[in-house]
Amino acid sequence: MTGYTMYSRTAGVEIMATAKTHAGRREGNVTLRFFTFTPGEGNLNFILSTQEAFSISRAMNKIVQDGGRHAVMHKYASNGTEIITNLILEKWTRDNRVGFALAIKRGEKSINVATDETGFLYVGELLRALSTEQAYVETAVE
Repeated sequence: MTGYTMYSRTAGVEIMATAKTHAGRREGNVTLRFFTFTPGEGNLNFILSTQEAFSISRAMNKIVQDGGRHAVMHKYASNGTEIITNLILEKWTRDNRVGFALAIKRGEKSINVATDETGFLYVGELLRALSTEQAYVETAVE
């Protein structure tokens, strides 16, 4: 499995090539697994289609150039309950300091991974590369 892990002081995000199988078809995708260093906190995953991974890489470059933030929302139903997960990418400025962050929020739980410009751009490049590497669909041979 191809991947990379970026760490901040209290959390991290693992970016990896993954696949899902549905109705006899296996499709490549990209998974962002956010985690904290607090025992028992658990992980939050955000699964991207290859097109979403590419789009997010472009958004990250735009954020570095122009500032601001970009959010992507995923919704799905689990046991009759709608689950909403937000992926947030942003450039922030505080006390004459500039930084970047990747964050995930689901319900009351959120995990924020802060980084510098180089780390942010590297994640964007990795997402771009994985978007083409994982662009495949395999069908079961009968």
